[in-house]
Amino acid sequence: MTEKELRKLKKTELLELMIALRNELDRLQAENEMLRQKLQTAENNALQQVETEAVLAVRKLLQAVETETDAYRKRIQKEQDVVVSKPAAEETKEQ
Repeated sequence: MTEKELRKLKKTELLELMIALRNELDRLQAENEMLRQKLQTAENNALQQVETEAVLAVRKLLQAVETETDAYRKRIQKEQDVVVSKPAAEETKEQ
C-alpha cells in the first residue's frame, strides 16, 4: 500500500489495519519463539548424540587397551615362567 493510499483511509480503516498488523506481528513472534525452542531442542539432541558417540568411542578404546594390557601381562607371565623353570631344569641336570 502506498503512502497516498494510506492517507485516503479513514481512521477506523487505519485502526483495523493496525490491529491486523499487530495480530500478524503477534503470530510471527509466537512462531519465532516456537522455532527457537525447536532449534534449541535439536541442538541439545545433536549435542547429546555427539556426547553419546564420544562416550562409546572412549569405551571401545578403553576396552581395546584393556585387551592389549591383558595380552601383554600374559606374555610377561609366560616369559617369567620360562625364566623361573630354566634354572630348576638346569639344577636337575647338574645333579
